[in-house]
Amino acid sequence: MKSKILCSLAVIAFSVQTQAAIYTTDFESFNSGDNVTDGANAGYGWTTNGDASLSPVNNWNPTLDPSLVDPMLGNQAAVIGWYAGSPAPLPSQPTIDLSHGCGETIINAGNGYGTHVALDFSILDSSPAQPNRDTFGISLTATGGANIFQLVFTPTVVASIKTWDVTYTVGGGGSGNLGHFNTLVDPSTGLRSTGTDTLGLSFSSKDASSAFYHVTMLINGSLTTQTGTIAMAPGTLIDKFNATWTPVSTANPGDNYLLIDNLVMVPEASTSLLLCMAGMSLALRRKRA
Repeated sequence: MKSKILCSLAVIAFSVQTQAAIYTTDFESFNSGDNVTDGANAGYGWTTNGDASLSPVNNWNPTLDPSLVDPMLGNQAAVIGWYAGSPAPLPSQPTIDLSHGCGETIINAGNGYGTHVALDFSILDSSPAQPNRDTFGISLTATGGANIFQLVFTPTVVASIKTWDVTYTVGGGGSGNLGHFNTLVDPSTGLRSTGTDTLGLSFSSKDASSAFYHVTMLINGSLTTQTGTIAMAPGTLIDKFNATWTPVSTANPGDNYLLIDNLVMVPEASTSLLLCMAGMSLALRRKRA
């Protein structure tokens, strides 16, 4: 009975908390084909500050093009970067941004709310014929562009092995290194893929001027976590989810790219509601049994 009351209260709280939105996409509904740039991303709420064909949704299906490494296991994924030998234009500015507007107060210090963000990602590295290697990032930004969380993938070489240095910064407090991950070479193409890794971010209110953050990242089969506190004014708005690409040179970028798939952004109020609904469903099943 007590759990039913608590769940009922959660449902009521959710119904009046209109900003508690859920955004999720696996990019499968986007209109795209194998290795074909798609300029219609804006129709799905995604925009870019560069040429639209620099930020397509690609269907990475090795049965359609065996020469491609398939880091997303045949699924469509959002892509940012340059593709040597394809119709993608060169970048026109130092950093290209692919973003989706959130427009919801899903982190609000002091009011008990927070959010969880999860996604799969991969990086396809440069081929020997196009040796330059660029820097990529994943970030959440507040209104006005202030950083809430930023993850940066910087190419480096450790013990003669090409790897990616993974660092993070949290606006208002905290930064660190989440380790390195090595790229895997496809002998048929010379392209190197990291495989598919996962990232999870959780934010929850601590007090009236700060919130907790928790970073979980699975890289090369190893789980890495970081926790801390971020200074945050009440009513802080996560304005955008961003994928960024900073080429070594706009005239000669590497033929490398960042892929993102299975993106989920869930406010904690919504998470509680979904957990309650699942619990009530299980309780009903037990009662019927």
